[in-house]
Amino acid sequence: GQGPRRFRPNIVIGGVGGLAERRWEGRRLALEDAIITAVQLRHRCIMVTFDPDTAEQDVEILHRIHRELDGTFALDCRVERGARISEGDPVRLLDDPLRPTDGS
Repeated sequence: GQGPRRFRPNIVIGGVGGLAERRWEGRRLALEDAIITAVQLRHRCIMVTFDPDTAEQDVEILHRIHRELDGTFALDCRVERGARISEGDPVRLLDDPLRPTDGS
């Protein structure tokens, strides 16, 4: 029950310290040839309280997200350039959201 499947992620990035991804809003990430933009922190709903394998409900999960993380957990992202990605591919943050990296 407490694993990442409860949050229905499309991509899980390992090796991220603490809650560092909470500072990625507006930033672009490269996953091999794919580019995604972290658009916004994801507001979580009642669905995270249900175990995807057993349907058992644990409402404390949502209470904790609201209490400790202002109701948000993980990121909504947009695909900027699609490409095939695979488990183990390196992920790089490409830019600072306040300064473009295209030299302008």
